[in-house]
Amino acid sequence: MFVERLLNPFTKVTGLALDEACYTIATSLCFFFGLFFRTTFHIKNVSSTTRHYVSIAAGLFLLLFCFESEMLHIVFMSFYGYILINSVSHNQIHKYMFAASMLHNSVVHINRMLSLDHYVIDISAPMMFATMKSIYVGFAFYDAHTAKQDPKIRKHGTPNTDENLDIETKITPTTLEYVSYLFFFGSILIGPASNFHSFKKFIDGEESCNTSLHQEIKKLRIQLVNLLQ
Repeated sequence: MFVERLLNPFTKVTGLALDEACYTIATSLCFFFGLFFRTTFHIKNVSSTTRHYVSIAAGLFLLLFCFESEMLHIVFMSFYGYILINSVSHNQIHKYMFAASMLHNSVVHINRMLSLDHYVIDISAPMMFATMKSIYVGFAFYDAHTAKQDPKIRKHGTPNTDENLDIETKITPTTLEYVSYLFFFGSILIGPASNFHSFKKFIDGEESCNTSLHQEIKKLRIQLVNLLQ
């Protein structure tokens, strides 16, 4: 195993198991990927399409580094999830997306319980976040469909009605957008799982950040100091 040979010196020095070492390094890389994503690949410098490709490439790299062939589970989930989005009616999509994602996730967890005799960080952790994202999309489409069909909802509205309608009518995900959403490096390993609407606005640069990079690094430094105390 290439990763095992590569990290062998690191595991000996730190005393971490291989899976723990991989996850520690991968989550640390997320921070540096985020810096490049905010600077080099800022929306002012590159297109949204480029940012989507970078999101996918970084996410795939992290999954491959940590889980190798197990990452195919999430690749498969993105495949059947997008097929469901484009083939199932919006008043039923939430049921199909929930059933398919939860069934797949459950099979992975049951296999883990039956095949492992001790705790190992495996693909089941990222699978849970990918499952949440898939279900978010399914229910967002359903909520938008319900809001369009029900006069009471359209008249009185709900806190998420406008956002859900926007998801359906304006930003129905393309293949690139949906895959980028699932594999986004900032949430693929340890979350959090955002909804597609927020992710799309982030990629397109429609959500501005009120804090500078210097302020964010300062906050991170304070958090690390508090963690080590």
